[in-house]
Amino acid sequence: NAAIIRDRTISKMSREEWDDVLSVNLSGVFNCCKHGLEVMREGGAIVSFGSIAAIQ
Repeated sequence: NAAIIRDRTISKMSREEWDDVLSVNLSGVFNCCKHGLEVMREGGAIVSFGSIAAIQ
C-alpha cells in the first residue's frame, strides 16, 4: 500500500494536487485489489487499511 497527503485544505489545493492524491490513494488500492483477485480465484482475503493521518 502507498499513500500521499497534501498538507493543506481542499480550498488551497490545486486540481493537479488533488488528482495526484486520488491517483495514489484510491487508484493504488483499486489496482492492487483488481490484480490480486486475478490470482486469488481459489480463495484468500484482501485486507485494506487506512492511516490515522486521514483524521488529523
